[in-house]
Amino acid sequence: MFHSIVSDKKTSSPLRHNDFREECAEDPDFRIKKTAGPLWEIKALSLTAATWLRSNFDGPAEFGNNEIRTDLAGANRFMLKARGQCYRIEYIGPLGINIF
Repeated sequence: MFHSIVSDKKTSSPLRHNDFREECAEDPDFRIKKTAGPLWEIKALSLTAATWLRSNFDGPAEFGNNEIRTDLAGANRFMLKARGQCYRIEYIGPLGINIF
């Protein structure tokens, strides 16, 4: 399976001040992939990510064990908000895996 990194730029985020790292983590915090039908599955890969996911997304999404299922618009909103907080996302697509 093809694996690429879309962006490896490291930025600090004042909103994650409880995390003692000054730079973004190398490993992804979330995994996102398309499921059957119109839904997307977003799974937290760490305790910090799981806490952030539960506290920021309580709308029309289906919650599971540290994961949500949402539509395309919800997945896009999630990615915009998560990247704004310096979280890294692993996207599993039909042609491979991308981390951004």
